Amino acid sequence: MPRTDEQNQQIKDRRRAKIIRAAIRVFATKGYNEVSVDDITKDARCSHGLFYHYFDNKAEILAAIVDEIIVPSSYYAPCHKALEAKGVAGLKVLLSFFNGVWTAGPSVFNTAWLACQTSQIEDVPESIVPFVKENNLYETVCVLVEQGQKEKKIVPGDPKEIALGLTDIIANNFLRLVNDGKKSPVVSSDVILGMALVGERID
Repeated sequence: MPRTDEQNQQIKDRRRAKIIRAAIRVFATKGYNEVSVDDITKDARCSHGLFYHYFDNKAEILAAIVDEIIVPSSYYAPCHKALEAKGVAGLKVLLSFFNGVWTAGPSVFNTAWLACQTSQIEDVPESIVPFVKENNLYETVCVLVEQGQKEKKIVPGDPKEIALGLTDIIANNFLRLVNDGKKSPVVSSDVILGMALVGERID
């Protein structure tokens, strides 16, 4: 008995979703700039022909991931909310989000880590440029650290260096998780923030 149009569409949708899941995994573990279409097809266990049936290149699949998965699921740092809260309160907003992500499953932290990496991507697809500009974690942390220093709650020093240190710890947490799995130890958000605070307890 031949398949119906609806059944054929379901098969196509499942194949496309499988390729997207594979792309998220390899983008998260290797970094988007280092990934080739071959890496994606090997992880997805599909042919290049099947990949190109759905996507013209890896930039197009990245745009699909951002538009269809990252944005609707909110698996990206709440930079806008953090900037509204300002200073130490804003850092707490960001770090609280990350704490939740790090205790979730691989599909969540892989996707969230990919979202964090978008500002480091060479030749960002035009369609996701607004997302990348609005969700630059390092630039957001720079602003929050500088505000926190004005509040006299963040240690003195170059705000860019302090922000780099904080975002490096966040990145290392993600890298341990995407490479070693959920059981990998991470530095908690309280400890990360405590490193930058001036003699304050974290409430």
